[in-house]
Amino acid sequence: MGTPDSHPSLDRREKTAKWLDAKMAIAEIADRLGRDAATIYRDN
Repeated sequence: MGTPDSHPSLDRREKTAKWLDAKMAIAEIADRLGRDAATIYRDN
C-alpha cells in the first residue's frame, strides 16, 4: 500500500491542470506543489 499522499488530491490535480494549460514549466509546478518533477509527470 502507498503512502497516504500516494494519489494526487482533486485540488492538486485541478491546480496542475490549470498550470499545464497555461504552459507553466513542470519544474515550476513541482516547486509550487512541493513535489518532485517526476511526480508531476506521473500524475498527468
